[in-house]
Amino acid sequence: HELNRQIKNEVLQPVLRYGLLKERMAALITDGLRASMLEEQGYRVQVLEFIDMEHTPKNILIRAVKRKNGKISNAVIRRLPRYRRYLRELQKQGVEKISSNDFSELIGYTASQIRQDLNNFGDFGQQGYGYSVDGLYEEVSKILGLDHDYKMVLVGAGNLGQAISKYAMSIIDQGFQLCAAFDIKPELTGKKVEGITIYPYEELESYVSENQIDIGIICVNKGNAQEVADKLYSAGARGIWNFALVDLVVPEQVALESVHLADTLHSLAYHMNDIRRKSSGAEGKKK
Repeated sequence: HELNRQIKNEVLQPVLRYGLLKERMAALITDGLRASMLEEQGYRVQVLEFIDMEHTPKNILIRAVKRKNGKISNAVIRRLPRYRRYLRELQKQGVEKISSNDFSELIGYTASQIRQDLNNFGDFGQQGYGYSVDGLYEEVSKILGLDHDYKMVLVGAGNLGQAISKYAMSIIDQGFQLCAAFDIKPELTGKKVEGITIYPYEELESYVSENQIDIGIICVNKGNAQEVADKLYSAGARGIWNFALVDLVVPEQVALESVHLADTLHSLAYHMNDIRRKSSGAEGKKK
């Protein structure tokens, strides 16, 4: 009722002039504020519409589930983008719902694993129905933070930096915008990489601060990477995508994701040799 008395808006006046409509709008805004407050307090929130047994007008139900204490494991987090990617393919195929068993066959994880992963963030499935493909895609996108856009800069416009910038431009439709590149070499100043201007390295901090950059991409040698990271987060960047061959140290409030390509190649070599050892063992038993 308090909000009802406070609502004033010239654009919405054709609606607000009617008491009943104004009251319902006030109720919806109030429910929205309640849901937002619950999320801020650590709850996973769903806003649902239902009709009770008396067939009264539709009502709004706010369902809030307290997020589990403790940090979500990196293994779970790394599976989420795969869920999202497969859900997107299902959307393109016109699939509206899918069971955890069918999703399991498609994605390669067990149905139990899928349910456990998703239960870390809330209850998204319905017994006897499964998962809404559109609904789950939106929820996973929101969990990953892909429901809003990110501005990025790249530091190090050499061969690796140019390759990464080309990839970054290919995912601009996913909410990641590469705004500028920086390099210490004077001869690169003013040139463009994938249409993005290269600025002097000395201007990095001021650019990040003035343009409210979210993510810094580091493609410099390992000897300079920590200095670059320090400049990025001191200027306001809260995410670092590191391609330098070094483990960086950043404050707790800064998210860090390091991509060490050599590590993945070493893992590949292990799996290849593991397969070879198993094959040799199986042949030995046959003999």
